[in-house]
Amino acid sequence: MSDPDQTRPAGLSDSKLIAIDTLLTGATHREAADAAGVARTTVTEWVNHRGEFRSELERRRRERAAEVNDRVGAAVGQALRVVTDHLDAGDLRAALGLLRLVPPETLYQPPPAAQDPKEREDVGAILRARLAKFEASPDQGGFGLARSV
Repeated sequence: MSDPDQTRPAGLSDSKLIAIDTLLTGATHREAADAAGVARTTVTEWVNHRGEFRSELERRRRERAAEVNDRVGAAVGQALRVVTDHLDAGDLRAALGLLRLVPPETLYQPPPAAQDPKEREDVGAILRARLAKFEASPDQGGFGLARSV
């Protein structure tokens, strides 16, 4: 059931709150109905057609997902500290285990090819030519910046 310190969401009876709590455990509509003391079709009606029920159920699902996400994040951080401690101690098994998890293509990536200075100049010349053409032809979408003297 909901925490008694929380204010009751508008339009939600004790039966609806019990059904929501039960559904959040992964229970079926029938199991939620049994827990709430209502018919299965009633819970199905609430889930499918009652906005206040659906809104509270979804809000609570998001809240639970955020809690799980926080716990998983903390556990991953703890696991990484353990692995790092083993690696720092020179543990070969830990090192090999970590390497098995890393996709081989990410272990070595050749540096990007050095760009030839001539290529950089060519790109600059191309861009300057395009800009000049664009500015000179207002009928082609330019800004009408062609100089008329």
